[in-house]
Amino acid sequence: MLKKVMHNMALFLVFSLILSATAFAMESRASVRIKRYSADLSAGDDGKLYILFSVTASSTMDVIGASKIDIQQNNDSRWVTECTLTVKDTPAMQTSNATRYSASIPYEPDYPNADYRAVVTFYAEDSSGSSTAQTVAK
Repeated sequence: MLKKVMHNMALFLVFSLILSATAFAMESRASVRIKRYSADLSAGDDGKLYILFSVTASSTMDVIGASKIDIQQNNDSRWVTECTLTVKDTPAMQTSNATRYSASIPYEPDYPNADYRAVVTFYAEDSSGSSTAQTVAK
């Protein structure tokens, strides 16, 4: 009986490791077009928040950068979107004909002493299609 329990536990652990390794491998790959991306949020001396981001593509993209940035405020232990920045309103979020793009996007928060984060959606487009990836900057 003890052998059977130990055997089943060993199988369970092996399958758990295999499944978690597979899930990790899928999450670590951004997309066909996006190789790496990162974002950070910092407070400036001027009271503004600065969303600093960088995205690197697998080759030269027609368009590369961020397609959207959700500025979120912590309100009673849940994150509420205060503002959404888009390329239409903030053209500096994207560039064209590049392999890599970095930018610092300023935002003046409604409540300067509140806890904020930024959810950055990265974007890369070439002649065969487009890809997105997302991260949270704190």
